[in-house]
Amino acid sequence: MGTTDGLIRYNENINKNYKEEYYSLIRKVVLIDNDSVLFMGNNFETDSGNVKIVINQASTLKPTLPFRYNSIRFDFTAPFYEFRDKISYSYQLEGNGSKLTQWTQEHYQEYTNLKEGDYTFRVKARNVYGTESYPAQYIFTILPPWYRSVVAYVIYAISALLLIWLTARLYSYRLKRENIRLEGIITERTAEVVRQRDEIENKNTVLEYQKKEIEDSIRYARRIQSAVIPSEKDCQDLLPESFVFFRPLNIVSGDFYWIGRVESKIIFTAADCTGHGVPGAIMSMLGVAFLNEIVNEDHITEPDIILNNLRNKVIQALQQQGISGEARDGMDISIISLDETEKKLYFAGAYNPLIMIRNEEVFVTAGDKMPVGIYEKMNPFTRHEINLEKGDLFYMSSDGLEDQFGGPEGKKFKAVRFKQLLQEIHKLPMKAQKELIEKRFEEWKET
Repeated sequence: MGTTDGLIRYNENINKNYKEEYYSLIRKVVLIDNDSVLFMGNNFETDSGNVKIVINQASTLKPTLPFRYNSIRFDFTAPFYEFRDKISYSYQLEGNGSKLTQWTQEHYQEYTNLKEGDYTFRVKARNVYGTESYPAQYIFTILPPWYRSVVAYVIYAISALLLIWLTARLYSYRLKRENIRLEGIITERTAEVVRQRDEIENKNTVLEYQKKEIEDSIRYARRIQSAVIPSEKDCQDLLPESFVFFRPLNIVSGDFYWIGRVESKIIFTAADCTGHGVPGAIMSMLGVAFLNEIVNEDHITEPDIILNNLRNKVIQALQQQGISGEARDGMDISIISLDETEKKLYFAGAYNPLIMIRNEEVFVTAGDKMPVGIYEKMNPFTRHEINLEKGDLFYMSSDGLEDQFGGPEGKKFKAVRFKQLLQEIHKLPMKAQKELIEKRFEEWKET
């Protein structure tokens, strides 16, 4: 039969094997960088001195390439001669993570910039009848670059060790020099410290001596203050059903109490002077001296008039003029005058109140909001009159207990808690009341 492809002869006696086996062939392997041929398509091996052609790559023909030759081209074909232009190929390069490609009619493939490692190039062909060939493969190795070779790593390790050694030697040298310098400084400063220690010891000796003298003076002042302030026995002689809880913060106290009698009237005061320690003690002694003058000598028994006179004497003694920046020394005080004949109690206060418990109910009579001393407001003090009933209890105090810090949260005792305490204990005998107040005070302070 004549066709566009030529003369075709058909013989029905000849059977065509469309599944005939065949091989793919790698025709040539070329180094792209220098156009050198690694493989020309013939694998051979030597057997007893005889050289013969084989299909598979011989172990002696598996090249090991320097890293600079890491770009390779593979040319391949298949010895199937029918419809050669219809033959397609699929290939892969094991070692760089690639998979078999899709079928293509390209008969070469290039790989550039391959990393170091072992590689196997595989290729297979498929003819026009869909029959796939046996694959062909080419094995090769690319060495790492010199800076990633074993020798390079050894050099790196040696260099690192040498650098560490040099750094250690340099550091050791600098450390020795620094130690020498520091030893000189230490020696110099040790001598200075010894000199300063001796000087401090001498000063401490002087200070201890001075401290002892001051403490001795303060203790002597306490003896004087104790002699001036009435004793608790003096109070109980005039007021048998009474107690005094007196606990100075320092050796000498800025708080004081005073009691006196003029005919049928008993005058009692509880005062809190400005400041603590020695300044407060001096003010307290002034207060006691002035009360002795006003009550015992002038026979004044009205509490408001006593406070008015006491204020005038304090202002005169301290030479207070009320000018800006002047110290406002003075005292907060509560004072009562108990008239045993008329069964009445008269009260006046400078800030400090009078607490009364009657029929188990707590009453608070507030003092005037001004101290005994110079102040913006200089009004006369107010007198409060109370008719006495059987069972009445009266309490006067400074703010020492109320301002005492302590308790679980480190807060002040405060007036509310103080009144609650008085309400709890008011039915007890006076001695027991004092003991419970003292116990509660110590517990609060030490918590």
